[in-house]
Amino acid sequence: MTLTVRKAVRGDLPTLLAIYENARRFMQTHGNPTQWPAGYPGAARLTAEIDQGVCHVVTGAGEIQAVFCLIPGEDPTYRQIENGA
Repeated sequence: MTLTVRKAVRGDLPTLLAIYENARRFMQTHGNPTQWPAGYPGAARLTAEIDQGVCHVVTGAGEIQAVFCLIPGEDPTYRQIENGA
């Protein structure tokens, strides 16, 4: 299967929400139950990331296979990491 990366568009939102819901369930059942709380990242955040042009999708076999955000710059979340958490 050939994969292609493109910027997400608002019409992708229902598929993106389903992908993130699946990812949350996977993380919860595989030892990572708290990283993404229910509803995260949510429609409002994804819409903002789409509008900012930082949300991308990976397509293949005629459908979206994956989603990611590439946000340039420092992420303040990682300024201080304690005990590996």
